[in-house]
Amino acid sequence: MKVFKSVSRALLAATLLFSAAAYAEVAVIVSASNANASLDENTISRIFLGKISKFPDGSQAIPVDQNEGSASRDAFNEKVLGKSSSQLKAYWSRLIFTGKGTPPKGVLWKNRQI
Repeated sequence: MKVFKSVSRALLAATLLFSAAAYAEVAVIVSASNANASLDENTISRIFLGKISKFPDGSQAIPVDQNEGSASRDAFNEKVLGKSSSQLKAYWSRLIFTGKGTPPKGVLWKNRQI
């Protein structure tokens, strides 16, 4: 019985470790035709918060978000935008109410929104 408990704890710890590692990386994907070789976190944040609408080279930036509540979206919101889901919802509610912005749209991927 003790061996089983030890193995269960080890598996739980390994699962949590792998979950944390998968959650640690955030990637932003842009079109292959985008001329911007790299974007810093501040620029990405400003684009997704509606503060700027162009890439550094002057081309139009159209942010596309994943489904609300997805782990990837939550990680991006917290790590890049510095806001929780509820903070971001309040942020966009204020901008929408004042007519100063609209949040990024989601995109359909294989018949489901991501």
